[in-house]
Amino acid sequence: MPRSILAVLLTSALGLACSEETGPRPSDAAVEAGRELSVPRELGGGRELGAGDGPAPSGDGPALVSASLAPSTANLPNPERGFYAFTSDLAELDGGDLQDLRDVQNLRLAYVPTLLAAYRNSSLPQSYLDTLSTKLALVRGQGMKIVLRFAYNYEAGGEDAPLAMVKQHIGQLAPLLKANADVIAYLQAGFIGAWGEWHSSTNGLTSDANRAAIRDALLAAAPASMMVQFRYPPDLIKWYPSVLGASQAFTATAQARASAHNDCFLSSDDDVGTYSDNKTVGDQQRAYIKALTDFTPFGGETCDAGPASEQRRSCSAILAEGRDYHLTFLNVSYYQAFHTRWKSEGCYDEVARTMGYRFQLDRVTHPLAVARGGSALVQVELRNLGWARIWSARKLTVTLRHLTTGAELSASAGDLRTLPPQAKSSTAIQVPVAIPAGAATGEHEVLLSIPDIHATTAADIRYAVRPANEDAPAKDQAWEPGTGRFAVGTRLEVR
Repeated sequence: MPRSILAVLLTSALGLACSEETGPRPSDAAVEAGRELSVPRELGGGRELGAGDGPAPSGDGPALVSASLAPSTANLPNPERGFYAFTSDLAELDGGDLQDLRDVQNLRLAYVPTLLAAYRNSSLPQSYLDTLSTKLALVRGQGMKIVLRFAYNYEAGGEDAPLAMVKQHIGQLAPLLKANADVIAYLQAGFIGAWGEWHSSTNGLTSDANRAAIRDALLAAAPASMMVQFRYPPDLIKWYPSVLGASQAFTATAQARASAHNDCFLSSDDDVGTYSDNKTVGDQQRAYIKALTDFTPFGGETCDAGPASEQRRSCSAILAEGRDYHLTFLNVSYYQAFHTRWKSEGCYDEVARTMGYRFQLDRVTHPLAVARGGSALVQVELRNLGWARIWSARKLTVTLRHLTTGAELSASAGDLRTLPPQAKSSTAIQVPVAIPAGAATGEHEVLLSIPDIHATTAADIRYAVRPANEDAPAKDQAWEPGTGRFAVGTRLEVR
């Protein structure tokens, strides 16, 4: 398109976008920003412009700018997902251990066993609760999140505490859970029996009544936004015979907050007692968990079941079952025979990058120009390529940053939990960004981010989600590690 004709079209389009303001046409820089972009006739569709074209008006409305983004195959260490590693007991946690997990092992999750053996027959002293609070602040300071489980032993004997004492302890821990929900990614039920895995109790805690009582105490103690993971499918099926569906998901009901973990994932025909050894019953239990984990987090570890586990150590097994069970997190250290096999067969990196959520930006569309006092509707098309959903109610944030002054205008919208995992197509989220009457005029670059939902961690870029997109310097598209945002390469003029 000749440049003189383009200028006329741009001037006309900006007149439509700017109420009664007329003003000059966009700068040459804005026109050049249109190279490599497309301008649809409505949000979500349109034609591709040639390399010499700039933005064009969109028929019945203001001119729109649209940019596509390139996917990445990198393994991105995002919060609340992926491989995790064990640490020391929470009361003895060291910041150096967490720093090593984060900076050397490139992990964002730590499993923190918390042993209550000293208090089987007494209440938790305030000094101990204060120590736990200090250690959780240490987790926050290191930019990490944890999988948390309380237990009275970490050995096969299963010595635990009487039900009344367990309930008292859970009540004492409730304020701690609520105050530190920002760094507790997943709470596992614990408390009962050997390793807190709900078997081998020395106090009769595995009876149906006692299991239900501890379930209720845990769901009451944890904040409404926090799900609780239980070890055995038969318990979940007994409590909630109809599996959780989309209409109930992400609510504060007990069923919507009850999820599963499996500490012998892939490890034998019945996952070492996780499922019934009766094939018909076991298959029904597996089908229930597969459906449940579409709307609740699932993770755990593999374990050593000897020759019984060898048949499911293959890449074909983890790639199929990781997908089917919507695997969110897995122990990086145990059981190593699985990981060695995945590396030798060439799927380890795929497992690492696909666990949990994986957001890929596909296209961004917005007006070329907006008048002060108006609103810029930014549409972002993205998809979740991961095996699982994201489990915190994160929103998508759009930031308009002035090219000269750096002044910012931001808005957020959407609930990224609703993005289905393993997506084959994009989901569109529209984010209206209000432009104050006193906003600075001029060009703004467009950036996207997914910050944490908690006030204590929202501004910490270590808790921001990085999208699975390549930097494209020629299109001014790049991840900004200093801000936790992805620059999409387009420009929006405030007039």
